[in-house]
Amino acid sequence: AWLATLWLGKPVMRSPLLFSAGFIVLFVMGGLTGVMVAVMPFDWQVHDTYFVVAHFHYVLIGGMVFPLLAALYYWLPLVTGRMLSERIGRWNFWTMFLGFNLAFLPMHVTGLAGMPRRVYTYAEGLGWGTLNLVSTIGAFVFAAGVLLFFWNVWWSRRHGAPSGNNPWGAGTLEWATDPPVPPYNFRSVPVVESAYPLWDQKNLVEDIKRGRCLLPDPSPNLRLTVGSTPTHGEIDHVIVVPKPSYLPLLAALALTVFFCGFLATQYALAALGFAGALAAFLVWAWHDPVSDQKAPVDLARERRVTLGSEGPRAQGWWGLIFALIIDLLFYLALVFGFLLLWSRSDRWPPGNVPPPDWESLGWGIAALVITLPALFAARAALHRCSNAGYAASLLFILAAACTHVWLFARAAAALPLDPHPRAFDAMVYALGGFQLVHVGIGVLFVGFALVRALAAGLASRPDLLLRITATFWCYVVVLAVVNTAVLAFLPAWS
Repeated sequence: AWLATLWLGKPVMRSPLLFSAGFIVLFVMGGLTGVMVAVMPFDWQVHDTYFVVAHFHYVLIGGMVFPLLAALYYWLPLVTGRMLSERIGRWNFWTMFLGFNLAFLPMHVTGLAGMPRRVYTYAEGLGWGTLNLVSTIGAFVFAAGVLLFFWNVWWSRRHGAPSGNNPWGAGTLEWATDPPVPPYNFRSVPVVESAYPLWDQKNLVEDIKRGRCLLPDPSPNLRLTVGSTPTHGEIDHVIVVPKPSYLPLLAALALTVFFCGFLATQYALAALGFAGALAAFLVWAWHDPVSDQKAPVDLARERRVTLGSEGPRAQGWWGLIFALIIDLLFYLALVFGFLLLWSRSDRWPPGNVPPPDWESLGWGIAALVITLPALFAARAALHRCSNAGYAASLLFILAAACTHVWLFARAAAALPLDPHPRAFDAMVYALGGFQLVHVGIGVLFVGFALVRALAAGLASRPDLLLRITATFWCYVVVLAVVNTAVLAFLPAWS
């Protein structure tokens, strides 16, 4: 595909294309040595040698650093409004390209000669000294090339020529705005009809700047963009983009604490990080910008549409559907592992594991199943605008879910399971934990919908929230029934 793009296009050998061509050459070389180490007899000879070091540096630096620099040379003028020096850019490319090959190409030979990696020194007289000296010189040349790039960025900020509009003559949409890009990005939102709209739609740039496209008039205190139907791509509503907030950053930092706590087996710290991330997510999700303004907005001249979308057209609902598909595939992989280990085991479960408490499992599943009519009752109460009926239905679901968790956990605790030495015990922990985690997430969905209804009433767009909550909860109920059946009926309980 890369070569076909160059063949069918009109290559202009400037700095961005030089780095792109260098990426193709280096990445292909790294890929070829990857095929070599995939051959088992060859891999026996070069495993943990400098041949492997050379291979993955060709893949990583050739596949990541060179295309990154190509992108920076291409798009920095759009950010700064000034061009990088082409002369320094060419020196930058050739210094890095030649220095990289001078550093890492000899490592293939030293690896074939038996030089091990992860060893900081070695004895003299092994025949590696000259090639290692060449690699060291190449590393310094490559480092000089990296410094040239930073010098080029610094120089262009002060002396670079103004980039003007679309200095590359590109056909893609990002060059339809004036560099440096203004805070609002586009004066109006364009409708594109091809992969290269600036080439195929001659007056598109002028139409964008004069407000002849969509959303020409800014709305106060709202960040808007165009929304379309998920299946046909027809523009029919306006999406309200959340305002800038530190809450996602705080959630990310809290999740970092959560995972680091688990890695360090500091479970109290992990629980604190999880609680912080959960609090940040809930606070961020609490504010609904669509409910702040009910009036339609001007999508285009003489065309008004509503803010947000409801029902099956909503992006949130479709996002949930795709997330559930991915989640289901992950669950099926767990079940496949469970069945595979069962087929390879002499006794599944081991002889000293008694049957589970069937009564607790049965009543636990019944507690979840009876929540489905409560979902329909909540929807009926919503259409009747009955806040009390809506809240009572959601409270019943929460109580039934907590009952299920208690009964399921009681049945699991009665089994003498140790997940460390035995595969059966580990799979029961994994499948049971998967089920309980999903029930817990469902409880968060239902609880969030309940608290939102109690705090803001039924005027806060609960229909979409209830649709998303009901979809996820139905998935959780089906998952719990199937998972309990897998754990209860597939093992040959004695």
